[in-house]
Amino acid sequence: LFSTGDHPWDDLRFPASGINPIGAISPPSVDDSETGLPGTLLFSGNQTNMIAGVAQLPHKWVPGTELHPHIHWLKATGSTNAVTWEFYYRIIGNPGHVSGAWVGPLAGSIVAGDQAVSNEHLLSSFAPIDMTGFWESAMLAWRVYRRGATDAENNAVNLLEFDIHYQSNKMGTEPEIPLPP
Repeated sequence: LFSTGDHPWDDLRFPASGINPIGAISPPSVDDSETGLPGTLLFSGNQTNMIAGVAQLPHKWVPGTELHPHIHWLKATGSTNAVTWEFYYRIIGNPGHVSGAWVGPLAGSIVAGDQAVSNEHLLSSFAPIDMTGFWESAMLAWRVYRRGATDAENNAVNLLEFDIHYQSNKMGTEPEIPLPP
């Protein structure tokens, strides 16, 4: 169980197979090989690729707690050459709020895995998002880039999933439409 003040973590999940890259600036391609990772997104080693989406905080989120965005990915050909990931976000807020400005770029840093190992599952994190003053069902827009045109790695890499960790402390909210605290 959890000690006083602790809250369990969960994920808002955006699997690569569920992200539609059409319309993005230089969208990544979909891995359609049978021997690779079909359905994942291939981010090029010689151009900038982008994906984007919108997230809504669940009713079980602890209002005002920070969010921790990260990506799961791998290199089919392991090397120590750095891959440059960037993250941007824009807090849309709760109903009645005016959307904030885009924040970023936030640089990704590998927190698990070894990119020198071929096909190893890697996890890169971005700086936390301060959600002070927001409550359940708040929304934010996000963008993830791989700067393949300028980073050291010339090979494509596979994005497996983009996630946002959040803390929860309840099953949901009593009202269907959450109210300000």
